[in-house]
Amino acid sequence: MASPARALAEGLNLGLARPVPALAGGPGAWRLLHVDAALVRPGRPVPPDAPVTEEGPFDAVVLALPAPQAAPLLAGPAAELAAVLDGVRLAPSWTLR
Repeated sequence: MASPARALAEGLNLGLARPVPALAGGPGAWRLLHVDAALVRPGRPVPPDAPVTEEGPFDAVVLALPAPQAAPLLAGPAAELAAVLDGVRLAPSWTLR
């Protein structure tokens, strides 16, 4: 799922491995609220008391994640997009070798 975003980001200065519990702003002025990855255990939710850093504004944000995970990020700043994503139903898939 991340391959298209990785291709689009080639040559850009990116900060990776930062859990993003929230987005703010909107088109042309997005702000990312993120947590230091060292404070979050893989596969676990972001601790509610973890300090949040805000960066931005950014012209655009690429959400390279499944709709059920993207919808809550958009619920505040882009409720109409979140509503569209709430209607997406994913089917399970298997990869066999």
